[in-house]
Amino acid sequence: MIIIGIDPGSHKTGWSIIKQDMEATSPSPIYIASGVIEIKKGTLAERCAIFHKAIVELIREYHPNIAGIEETIVGHAAFRSALILANARGAIMAALAGEGLAVVEFPPTIIKKCITGSGGAKKEAVSLWVERYFNVSAKLDESDALAVGFTTVYSLYERLPGQ
Repeated sequence: MIIIGIDPGSHKTGWSIIKQDMEATSPSPIYIASGVIEIKKGTLAERCAIFHKAIVELIREYHPNIAGIEETIVGHAAFRSALILANARGAIMAALAGEGLAVVEFPPTIIKKCITGSGGAKKEAVSLWVERYFNVSAKLDESDALAVGFTTVYSLYERLPGQ
């Protein structure tokens, strides 16, 4: 099974492609590819269109079977930022679903707990763990996307902490 993991952002979106042998008795995802879609300029609508197109291109290149995406947590202090992110995330989810993928969502705390054992882990701790596990050097958004993909695999085996 091929999994695409997405860490959505309004200017930078991390993506990952990992593979899991579903005949295996336990999760053991293998790294295929990862990267960051970075958009420095443009209106929100233009950025959403670029994210949508880039995700569709990744799906058509790697043919994933399922997609995992990080949920947006809305705090009062970051309400405007969360609304902007929600638009980009919506464009990304439309691309995933539009290409026929089942989409599973995970709150950041579940992703962090699955990766590090602590739902309150810092991004750097998640990044370090992901880089060691997959033996890759990754930017933060990219390592977050790998963590989402890893969590998606674990969810298929029903081994998510706290659920």
